[in-house]
Amino acid sequence: MKEVLEDWERAYSNKQLLEVFAEIRDIDIFEHGIAALLSRNFRMGDLVLEAGCGTGKFCFWLGSKGINCIGIDIVPDAVQLASDFSIRQSFQLRFIVGDVTMLPFRNSCLDGYLSFGVIEHFRSIVEVLSALREAKRVLKPGGKLFLTVPNEFTSIRNKVLLALSKGRIGMYHAAFTKAKVERMAKSTGLRIIELRTSDQWMPVYNLIDGIASRLFHVRNRTSLRFYFSTALKRLFRIIPSNMDYLGIIYLLAEKNA
Repeated sequence: MKEVLEDWERAYSNKQLLEVFAEIRDIDIFEHGIAALLSRNFRMGDLVLEAGCGTGKFCFWLGSKGINCIGIDIVPDAVQLASDFSIRQSFQLRFIVGDVTMLPFRNSCLDGYLSFGVIEHFRSIVEVLSALREAKRVLKPGGKLFLTVPNEFTSIRNKVLLALSKGRIGMYHAAFTKAKVERMAKSTGLRIIELRTSDQWMPVYNLIDGIASRLFHVRNRTSLRFYFSTALKRLFRIIPSNMDYLGIIYLLAEKNA
């Protein structure tokens, strides 16, 4: 996990509290598909872990709806920022530094486990499967796992970006397909409830948003993001494309009772 830590330490080096505000606010706009699934599957009083929480935007979103959430991340600076934001906004949430392949929780203690854009940064399938096994271990019988990974286009795109920019832009992404995610979930013993691909985050839009963030330090990009998101979705729906190649993979699974 050393490489993953180094990648994300660079990504969070200039993060500020103001950005956490914007990220939470933007969930219902740009990640409404995730928001809808969370609302349908978790209720007030549930205990949910976000594994690889970063600055904790989904923990705060869930916490605002009365759902108890714990965030864990390998990057101390990200966890500190989430903790500071939690204190400032009077949230009763806990954030801890830790490795999602070795969770510091007892067996069968959680109602939910969230992993949004995390495992694709791992360098080996062994680490990925370890994380999924840990997720199953800490879930209660009937507990839900919700995981997203970018589809295989992102892996190709980032390899090109890293090469062209000599490592300044982009981050390592392993290639995932729906079939691969399905095999991993089944090998871990999780029961798949839903497995689909969405075009909600188009890869070219992600590229524009990422470059704007890194090069121009745009702090509030909501209007810019909405414009590009809408325009590019329309473009890609006009041009025949295979969403199984371009989109985001969503997995909703359950630990058998």
